[in-house]
Amino acid sequence: MSYHVDDVLGARRARYAGRRTLVIGGGASAATSVAALAELAAQEPGTTAVWATRRRAADLLPEIADDALPGRRALYRRAREIARSGDPAIAHVGGAVVEGFEFNSATHRYRATLRVGGEPRVEEVDEVLVNTGFGPDDSITRELQVHECYATRGTMKLATALLGARTKDCLDTPAFGIEALRNPEPGLFILGHKSYGRNPQFLLETGYRQVADVVAALAQELAVPARA
Repeated sequence: MSYHVDDVLGARRARYAGRRTLVIGGGASAATSVAALAELAAQEPGTTAVWATRRRAADLLPEIADDALPGRRALYRRAREIARSGDPAIAHVGGAVVEGFEFNSATHRYRATLRVGGEPRVEEVDEVLVNTGFGPDDSITRELQVHECYATRGTMKLATALLGARTKDCLDTPAFGIEALRNPEPGLFILGHKSYGRNPQFLLETGYRQVADVVAALAQELAVPARA
């Protein structure tokens, strides 16, 4: 099993080419995996996938009006096409929940039991991509004083600010200053995607701004000139 968006068309190509994969999840990460697997299937005969989502096909990845992110717009469109119109190599299973997994050490295949509309459905696959959201690896700060949000596992001050903003899209999320990035541990700042935890509204632009804000603040505190 893989819990990340694998490089299906590149470094991990041999792992998925000519094999059957179960993709679990209905967000942008799962859409990325499914679109890549569909492209791989067009290039490598025998490549197939099952895409299991809790939502029905008609409710998946709705179009965002006037979406300013062309990459997201294209990804969502392709994923909707696969789920609703079908793809020869991709079978979408909507309204599904996962009941269990078995691994056959003799065949090196997974036997996944899904429940769809109250009925069991069994899928035998070679690989499983679990794209159901990501949590930060906080092992590096385990012995430090970090106030973590119980819901998102992001830093508490920032998580509170994000919750108060009540935005549903990353482009509408306001920038928060350095105070929202501070922790009880003196001098510790958690930046980038890790600071958002499981909140999906993070942009790289946000991370760059966080770094600039923290460097500027530290330069001022240490009375040294900050570099551009």
